[in-house]
Amino acid sequence: MGSKTGVLLPEERSGLIPTSVWKKSKFGVPWQEGETLSVAVGQSYDLVTPLQNAIVAAQIANGGKKITPHLVDAVFDSSGKEIYKWAPLKDSNRDVGISPDVIKIVRDAMIGAVEEPGGTAHRLSSYKVKMGGKTGTAQVVSLNSPACSGEKCRDHAWFIGFAPAENPEVAAAAVVEHGGFGASAAAPIVGAMLQKYFDIKEQSNGT
Repeated sequence: MGSKTGVLLPEERSGLIPTSVWKKSKFGVPWQEGETLSVAVGQSYDLVTPLQNAIVAAQIANGGKKITPHLVDAVFDSSGKEIYKWAPLKDSNRDVGISPDVIKIVRDAMIGAVEEPGGTAHRLSSYKVKMGGKTGTAQVVSLNSPACSGEKCRDHAWFIGFAPAENPEVAAAAVVEHGGFGASAAAPIVGAMLQKYFDIKEQSNGT
């Protein structure tokens, strides 16, 4: 979070995870203790891209190993000669620097969000593949702003997920602009994407 992922796209944004130094430089006012809590749960000045959130889901799912995203494995010219081959960066597959015990707690909680009754994404438990995930809602209009109405004032809906829950192979993220709640707007999209991945895999294997 707060830095580029390394994907080979020309205008990737780094996002923002604010600090006391950043706030002092930006606004000329000191950091408040309560802001640490807001930032920790994804509020305040946080800015995160869908790709960054998908990587977070994947790195939780894989036990805390770094991932560098890429778009293609190889490129061939018209004669079939390979002219490009993707190679992982040196820091790929290294630990993200978070305790494995903490990673496991978060991973289990994400599985619980789907599988346990009352979980924010429990509706995804109806899919054939068992998933883990996290819903999110990004505030669009400040609570201190004048009254706002209409779709443009609705919060953005987020969801990140991975599957299969116990032995993950794939992760995904979705944001629905002005979609409202992550559970109702974004989670079904990711759930359908993950299930489709395994449906296609089964078909290609002839099962």
